[in-house]
Amino acid sequence: EASPSANWRTYYDWTSSLNSLQDFNIDVRITLPEDFSDFADSDPVIQVNYNSASTDANNNKLDVTVYNADDQPSVPVTQKLNNVSPQEKTWTTVDINKQDLLDGNSPDWNALNKTAIISLKAYSKEDNYIQVGDIVIYYLAKF
Repeated sequence: EASPSANWRTYYDWTSSLNSLQDFNIDVRITLPEDFSDFADSDPVIQVNYNSASTDANNNKLDVTVYNADDQPSVPVTQKLNNVSPQEKTWTTVDINKQDLLDGNSPDWNALNKTAIISLKAYSKEDNYIQVGDIVIYYLAKF
C-alpha cells in the first residue's frame, strides 16, 4: 500500500524511475447495460478513482479520455487531462458530468448496449507513481 487513503483497493500502478515523463495506457471497454435508461440526475455520472505521488503534473499525472466505440471511435466524447491528487499520496477522483457525455455534438455516449472506451493514460517520472482504481458509473435503470 503506497497511500494511507488506499483502504484495501485494487489498482493499476505506473511508476518510472527515468527523469522524463514516461506514459502507460490502460484502456477499459464499458457497455451500457440492457436496463440503462439515462445517466443519474446528479453529477458526477462517472468517477475514476486515482492516486498520485506528487501534486505536480510535471512529475506524474493522469489523462482520462472517453470514446464512443460505436460512433466515431477516434473522436473523444470528453477528456479530463493533467489530473493529480490535491494532496500527495491521497486517493481522489476524476469526475465526469452528464453534460460531458451528452453535449449534443457527435459523438455522445448515452444509449443502452452502446460501448465506450475509457482510455486512462498514466504518466510518471523519478518514481512519482500514478495509481488507477475503480471506475464507477451512476445511471438510472428502466422500470
